[in-house]
Amino acid sequence: RSLYTAHTVVSVKGLYLLVSPATEFKYDKEKAEKEAKERKKSQLEQIEEKKAYEKEVPVKEKSGGFAEKLVTQIVKNLELTVENIHVRYEDNVSDPDHSFALGVTLEEISARTTGPDYVGKVIKEAADKFYKLLQLKCLSIYWNPDSKKLADLP
Repeated sequence: RSLYTAHTVVSVKGLYLLVSPATEFKYDKEKAEKEAKERKKSQLEQIEEKKAYEKEVPVKEKSGGFAEKLVTQIVKNLELTVENIHVRYEDNVSDPDHSFALGVTLEEISARTTGPDYVGKVIKEAADKFYKLLQLKCLSIYWNPDSKKLADLP
């Protein structure tokens, strides 16, 4: 099958993410400010270099090469499905006497290409706009104010 005439299917099953604060991290305000200043200076230098380069080399109008057209076509016809998602945040650093957990679970999230009538289709021709249908199944959010950390379990 061709990437131009068929859906590109991406499917992920079983995503479990456990997040907790880094307890060894020590915030250094002076170091953070210095790094931010250096990052901004570097960004300004890059912008100035880009402007100088654009003045020297005229930008040509282009319609896009093969790779650009192929990527655009893949995105237009991408079908994405992620099933059984659980993201959990655990914290016993904020209040060591009462750890808590919060999370999000989702049975399925999917996105597929449709026409204006929301019926699935493959877009083969060049199109200025296309439609994606996003579906969520069994979304839940929870907060447990007195939870044991799962990260500490064997």
